[in-house]
Amino acid sequence: MRRIRLFSLAACLILIVALSFSLSGCLMIALKERNIEQRLVDSGAEITHERVTPMTEEGQSGQRIGTILLAYMDVVDRNSETGEDYQHSDMLYVIFAETDASAKWVEDRCYTWKDEQAKLLANGEEYLQDVTHWSVYRHDRVIMIGHFRILAIARTY
Repeated sequence: MRRIRLFSLAACLILIVALSFSLSGCLMIALKERNIEQRLVDSGAEITHERVTPMTEEGQSGQRIGTILLAYMDVVDRNSETGEDYQHSDMLYVIFAETDASAKWVEDRCYTWKDEQAKLLANGEEYLQDVTHWSVYRHDRVIMIGHFRILAIARTY
């Protein structure tokens, strides 16, 4: 009888520890998303929640993608021809994938889309977005694509 109690107590403790670790992992993910969003808002960005991005609209239904944030923000860039600074509005997509495979897929799609847009821009063809100052960044299951200045704000730890 005493062994059964000890076994039951040990099993309950192991279960409690396992559940607390899984719950902390879920909370850490939620806090990471909220922290990114808060940093962007504090820097003057306007945030919208999206269901799809131009990079991932083909094939996204087969992937496990969670929240997608779109941040609009005014940035200052330098004109390479005149050397003068100019202010314009640009954007950053923050995509939270739910699996490593989905994160890899999103990252690959972002690089491909960025290259396609750059080629269209260079050829003088109609393009969706000027990606001259855009970068792609991935940390674990969080993928960011957008203007490098906004990306720098979002990825600051």
